[in-house]
Amino acid sequence: FFSLNGHVFILLIACGRVARRHVGHNILMGEGRSILGPLLRWDNRVSASLYHWYQRTIGWRGPVMLLEYSGHGVPWLMVSSGFFLFTNKFAPSVYETLANLFLGLLTDLAWVVIFKSGIRRSRPVYNKGKQLGSVHVVDQFSFPSGHTTRSVFIAAFAYHCHASNGVIPSNIVLGFTIWAILLGLSRIVLGRHFVGDVVAGWMVGLLNMYCVACVWISKDMAMEAKAFWDLHNPS
Repeated sequence: FFSLNGHVFILLIACGRVARRHVGHNILMGEGRSILGPLLRWDNRVSASLYHWYQRTIGWRGPVMLLEYSGHGVPWLMVSSGFFLFTNKFAPSVYETLANLFLGLLTDLAWVVIFKSGIRRSRPVYNKGKQLGSVHVVDQFSFPSGHTTRSVFIAAFAYHCHASNGVIPSNIVLGFTIWAILLGLSRIVLGRHFVGDVVAGWMVGLLNMYCVACVWISKDMAMEAKAFWDLHNPS
């Protein structure tokens, strides 16, 4: 399933390029000529007000930067794939969870690439500093917030696993939910994103979870993939 996901990701990038050519500039870009111009201007004002309020009244950059690092995609991909491929101590339900988490993290990246390359909304002018590990060709754009899509997906994924097989306890689900909300808000007060980017990120994250649930990798399929890897990569 790892090679299949790679091909799907490449296909989705191509779809994003088509969306950028035919949709992005005509509908959502440019406040003055866009059909969403009034909404975008309101979004810009509210986002700037929240950013400047935070800078004046609280101004703590360290905690929001820590939230930014915690939502970066690379560590999540490395941890989920690493535990799946290089451990043999867990129950089959754990490997089922890891396989689907990895799948969801890949599709999360694909959704973000499609929307950002298609819509191409610029980041706030007051955004300061480069994000850790950012890819300029995609991360120069703002809509939607990739950190938010990822964190909401992870929180929804944790809830789904808790409800379906109990592999993730309820207190962990609550922790992920609080983390996802705070991470989304931090993207606004840090100046990385507009409010609309974060709201869209919450919706895309939930959509991604729905899609993953529809193509859920079963326990047997996950263990077959694990056995195949172990057979061709003996320790």
